[in-house]
Amino acid sequence: MSVSDQDLLHHLSRMPFVDTAELAMITGEAHVAMHRGLGCLLAQGIAGRVSHGTAHLPPSRRYYLTRKGIAEAADALGFGTPSDHVRAYPMSREWLTLLIRRMDAVATVYRLAASLSPGPTGCGRRWTFSG
Repeated sequence: MSVSDQDLLHHLSRMPFVDTAELAMITGEAHVAMHRGLGCLLAQGIAGRVSHGTAHLPPSRRYYLTRKGIAEAADALGFGTPSDHVRAYPMSREWLTLLIRRMDAVATVYRLAASLSPGPTGCGRRWTFSG
């Protein structure tokens, strides 16, 4: 099963610097489908990627929309202009630079979101806390 380009553009708009494993867990799609889809966007210049890893998180490649990708996402997601898209999903160079500097924290949040994601069956994990 392959994921649509429109779905990938939507998710990359909402979660810049997500990796394929996190995206697969959040969307419920197969990891290989995410990898293939993002690889196509990368080859077309719509997405870019950076390497990231810490002592607490395994090394990964994190994907984001390029300038061309923002224009494609604006069109695919029904925004009138790329500027309208950027107002909905802030992606200025300054914002992305700030996010890259804090990528360890961003990766931790994405991992947490992925672990709490309901997954492909729609059944969320049951968490119990004792106090």
